[in-house]
Amino acid sequence: MVFPAILSMIAIYTMISGQVVPFLGLNTLAGYSLALVGGALDQVWLIKGTFDMIPRELDEVATIDGCTHWQVFRIILLPTLKPIITTAFLLAFVGVISEFLLGSIILTDNSQKTLAVGLYGMLVCDRSNNLGIFAAGAVLAMAPVIALFQYLQRYIVGGSISGAVKC
Repeated sequence: MVFPAILSMIAIYTMISGQVVPFLGLNTLAGYSLALVGGALDQVWLIKGTFDMIPRELDEVATIDGCTHWQVFRIILLPTLKPIITTAFLLAFVGVISEFLLGSIILTDNSQKTLAVGLYGMLVCDRSNNLGIFAAGAVLAMAPVIALFQYLQRYIVGGSISGAVKC
């Protein structure tokens, strides 16, 4: 976690270009998806920090009341963890949608390019004529993120007050 994620690009490129598994090689969506899943695992530390902040008394009280481990997780902990799970999903989604560097390295075929790489490709030839189209594409690329945030906003706010002990 000390080093920035950009330092892993050489290792990821070396693993994917080695052609150990052909369907996970360069210019394949499966290889690109696998690299993105590895990058989205940064959210684990965010979720772990939230798990550590939940009072242990919640587990103990539920166990004394006769709950199983699964019931403690489902009834007590999961409603308390809804905000962080939603936030982690939203951060991972924004990271995948806005990812440019890995997509431009791994996916080189025009039919396989991501939205960010394709938008940048419009500017490569003539930067002055395509700025309006580029700006419109950037606004359209933000639309799914904004819609997803509007939908998940109730889980972020509502989940922070559910499942906890009332004083």
